Amino acid sequence: DLLAAAADAWVPGSPLLARALALHARLAAAMGDDMRPYLPDVLPRYASLFAGAERGWGSGSPGGAAAAGADMVPFALAALEALGPHIEGHLPLLLPSLVRLVAPASPGGVPTPVRRAGLGTLRRLLPRLELAPHASPVLHPLLRLVDTGPPDLVADAADTFVALAPSLGGGAGGGPAALFVPAFAA
Repeated sequence: DLLAAAADAWVPGSPLLARALALHARLAAAMGDDMRPYLPDVLPRYASLFAGAERGWGSGSPGGAAAAGADMVPFALAALEALGPHIEGHLPLLLPSLVRLVAPASPGGVPTPVRRAGLGTLRRLLPRLELAPHASPVLHPLLRLVDTGPPDLVADAADTFVALAPSLGGGAGGGPAALFVPAFAA
C-alpha cells in the first residue's frame, strides 16, 4: 500500500519525507475522491509538520528549524493543494497552522519565502472550499499582514484576500468578505 509506505517515510529530518509528500500529491491527483477515506490518517501529519516547523523557526536556530521539518513546508503546501477540495471537512485541523504560516511574525519567525508560499497556497486552495464558517480566522491575519507586515508581502496578502472573497459567500448581499473590504481598501 503506497499510503503505508508514505507513512513509514514520514519522519522529520528524513530524506524520504519530501518523496512521501510528493507521493501524497500524486495519489491525490490519481485517486480523486477515493483519497477521502485516508485523509483522517494523513492530514494530522501535515498539521504536525507545520507546528513543528513553526516551533523550529521560533527557536531562532537554523538547525532547529531544519530538524523540525521546516524545509519540508513547501512540499507539504504543494501536497495540500493537490488534495484540493477533499480537505474541506478537515479545515478546522489545518487552517490554524496554515494561517500561522502567513500571519505577521515576530523576529526569528517564519521566513518570508515560506510565508509567500503559504499565501500562494491559500490563494489557490481556499477558493475551492466553503470558507464562510472560517472567514474571521483567515481574514484577520491577512488584514494584519496588509497593515503591519513586511512591504514585500502586502501585495500577496491583498491578492489572497481578493481570491478568497468569492468563496466566503454572500453573493449580491455581501457576506463575510464585505465586512473586510473597507479595511483592505484603506
